[in-house]
Amino acid sequence: GDGAHAHPTQALLDAFTLREVYPELEGRKVLIMGDILHSRVARSTSTILSKLGVEVAFCGPGSLVPKTQFRRFTNYEEAMKWGPDAVYLLRVQKERQEAPFYPSDREYHSVFGISEERLKRISDEGIYVMHPGPINRGVELCDAVLDYERCLISQHEWPCSSASNHKFPNFMNLFLQGGEVATENEAPKRADVWIVDGVIKAVGVIDAPADARVVDCTGQVIMPGMFDAHVHFREPGQEHKETIYDGAESAINGGITGVVMMPNTAPSIDSPTVVKRVLDLGKKCRIPVHTSACITVNRAGEEMAPIAGLKDAGILMLTDDGDAVPNAALLKRAMEYGTEFGMFFASHCEDPQLCGPRALNEGPVSYRLGIQGTPALAEEICMDRDIRLAHATGATLHIQHVSSAIGMETIRWWRDERGAKVSGEVSPHHLMFADEDIGDYDTHYKMNPPLRTREDNAALLQGLKDGVFRIIATDHAPHTEFEKSQAFVDAPNGISGLDTALVSLHDRFITTGEFGWDLLVKRYSAEPRRMMELEVAEVAEGKPADLIVFDPEKETTFTKEFMKSKSSNTPFLDKTLKGSVEMVVLGDEILLERE
Repeated sequence: GDGAHAHPTQALLDAFTLREVYPELEGRKVLIMGDILHSRVARSTSTILSKLGVEVAFCGPGSLVPKTQFRRFTNYEEAMKWGPDAVYLLRVQKERQEAPFYPSDREYHSVFGISEERLKRISDEGIYVMHPGPINRGVELCDAVLDYERCLISQHEWPCSSASNHKFPNFMNLFLQGGEVATENEAPKRADVWIVDGVIKAVGVIDAPADARVVDCTGQVIMPGMFDAHVHFREPGQEHKETIYDGAESAINGGITGVVMMPNTAPSIDSPTVVKRVLDLGKKCRIPVHTSACITVNRAGEEMAPIAGLKDAGILMLTDDGDAVPNAALLKRAMEYGTEFGMFFASHCEDPQLCGPRALNEGPVSYRLGIQGTPALAEEICMDRDIRLAHATGATLHIQHVSSAIGMETIRWWRDERGAKVSGEVSPHHLMFADEDIGDYDTHYKMNPPLRTREDNAALLQGLKDGVFRIIATDHAPHTEFEKSQAFVDAPNGISGLDTALVSLHDRFITTGEFGWDLLVKRYSAEPRRMMELEVAEVAEGKPADLIVFDPEKETTFTKEFMKSKSSNTPFLDKTLKGSVEMVVLGDEILLERE
């Protein structure tokens, strides 16, 4: 097919599969259910099956099932009364939807998904289940469907003739031609990339395989997917701002293929039970979603969280991010205890007695606006305290969202002069913006720690180049438009950053020659994964496909419609920047492909 209107190869595969279980297709009924509106597969498969005498019907939300020549159902129970011989499930293609077509994934699953209860009825009636892949687990179907004896889903071995013992070809055969491959160690070099079944088969200047789908990447950069180790998804508790799924889609939109959530949710992520809930929700996303957990119960700074249980639940990073741990003695004991389990600590540094209303930096701008400012030393004093505690206890410490030159130099001194096991992160907004950008109380520039000065911007950028900062992280913090429209002091701190980070870093620093792709890949892809003890994504032969294609010549305008986050609280709203994330590939799935 042409990638936009039809998918004839999948349709032929579907027809062949049904012929294997129903040698005579004339008079059979197939119910195609899901996102009919955006599906090339639905268009092609319904056409070929109807030509073979199959009676085809569509089912799904009214907003996703257009009126066609085929029977149309918008109620699952009514559709099942029709008596289908096979139910063909389609993936909800959010990447093709400019706006939400239904309230939530949970509601979609409850109304149209194949749950265990619905699977029992399907089993009792001997109905086959199909899906072209890839699957949104927990949306179209539950995991139990994959073990159903009449499951014909393409992730499994398809039903084939026992005489031939034939297996179908790999789901993905993708050839990225003419691009330049960027790594953490060198500038981009001309190379083609061939991906088969989710694994990189070859990298180099090579001929395109005859059976591969060829994508012209001339003038574009192919690099590992980014990884953001500091995001605030608002689930559980504040789903009106953002759900875990929406946050993950925002990450994909920005070329990010893995994230680590912070624990300041409601309830806080401070127990194995909440960790499990969050990770289970993360499994429904199209990228890996990891989470940190609290140092203290409910982030209250009074009682140590159940650290051993959190470790058993899969936690590596402990942090009370959003606040510092106020009790130094408690933090010291937590470091002593948690270090024995191989965990590391991440510190949000600020002295609560010095930070005031936490609105903006103390200086000429705060004086002009008539708002009490937060001095940089509120961050720097706490930072020095936490590093001293970590050094004394042998703990590994990561300092989050460093905003000042002295804070950056504090990390450098403790690491280089005293051998402390300390690292730091810098956020794109602390590299790009200063307090003077606030103008007349623009809350898109209100965050914590606050924006400092142009001198701090320059010092932090140099620290990134020097390697003082181990990683770049967005501190992605979505808030609703209503919340951000309040008076400056009352509006919540934080900006949405996942949609915008990669393009903005390219626009501000790579196009200007401040640093190259190698530094960006190292600090925003490789090192964050190493910090989380994960396999580093590489565009190399034999490695799992985890990559993005970036066009440095195109432009991106960050409208509300373009952004996938539920919230659009960013200084880049309606701004146009140089660069565009054109494709995101993870495993055997193309997560994003721009038209």
